[in-house]
Amino acid sequence: MIDLGRSSRMAVLPLVIGLVMLAAPNAVRAETKEIRISQQFGLTWLVLHVMLDQEMIQKRARELGLGDVTVTLRKFSGGPAANEALLSGNVDIAGAGGPPAMILHDRTLGRQNVRAIASVVDAPISLVTTDPDIKSLRDLGSDDRIALPAPRVSVNAMIIQMEAAKLFGPANASRFDAIQVGMPHPDAAAALISGNKEIRNYMGIFPYVDEVLEKSSGARVILSSFDVLGGPHNLAVLSCTEKWKTENPKTFRAVALALEDAMDFINADRRRAAGIFVKATNAGMTVEQVTRLIDRPDVVFATTPRKTMAFAEFMYKAGTLKNKPVSWKDYFWENVHDKPGD
Repeated sequence: MIDLGRSSRMAVLPLVIGLVMLAAPNAVRAETKEIRISQQFGLTWLVLHVMLDQEMIQKRARELGLGDVTVTLRKFSGGPAANEALLSGNVDIAGAGGPPAMILHDRTLGRQNVRAIASVVDAPISLVTTDPDIKSLRDLGSDDRIALPAPRVSVNAMIIQMEAAKLFGPANASRFDAIQVGMPHPDAAAALISGNKEIRNYMGIFPYVDEVLEKSSGARVILSSFDVLGGPHNLAVLSCTEKWKTENPKTFRAVALALEDAMDFINADRRRAAGIFVKATNAGMTVEQVTRLIDRPDVVFATTPRKTMAFAEFMYKAGTLKNKPVSWKDYFWENVHDKPGD
């Protein structure tokens, strides 16, 4: 063995220390201390309010050795706005409908590589009308208007396209795109309830559809997404970029675990979860009303992907997605790959 001698070793030591210090930032890089999550309107996002109220992400973060973290919610009126906030770095996790999330995944392949973390709820999207002459989608004409969060690209719009393709052929899937009007859910519901002469059709979600049916005489549902898809489907998902996930692996796991915790909490005590929603949103509903809404059999709180491939295959055939879907696992991170998704 070659002995460099004490003086030589002392000369080399600063170089070694320097190299270690240069490598250290990458080796022990601290994860984020703030998690910014986007939401939209309605009971769709109950799981986020429960997670925030019960500090579930914070608890999981501490268990994973991350110390204290801050979690904030930011509200957007549609999936495209939420996705833009994700790509611009204004939020870390974006909440949007399944189709907008798939479009974002498709368009960021090889770059930001956005995928979904989990579903937030399964619930129907309903086309409700106050126009006595409208009996089905077939009766809508060029002078009619359909209010929904985002024309053409929202999950609400996608359901209409899928039904139009069934009724009039695939070439006519976009038949009703031109009569869609982008409106936040509360505004769309208010338009129908007020008797607005222009906006008399609304492709909406709970609790807003329920409010229209309750408060507007003659209002009725003429189309359900569950009928179009042939069963329950995810109403919305949470997504993040590959960069954020890679740089914050423990934070990502804390969020994924907290989502499961929140689902268990809601399913164990719907009334308590309803109370959290009422307190957090000041939505003008009582705890009893919210409890009834989230206790419906067609509302399921679970993280499992549902009917995602039905959307993906339709969008690929329509040219909305450039890359042909192979599996629902292409769109979701591995934390839910053990679920019985589709």
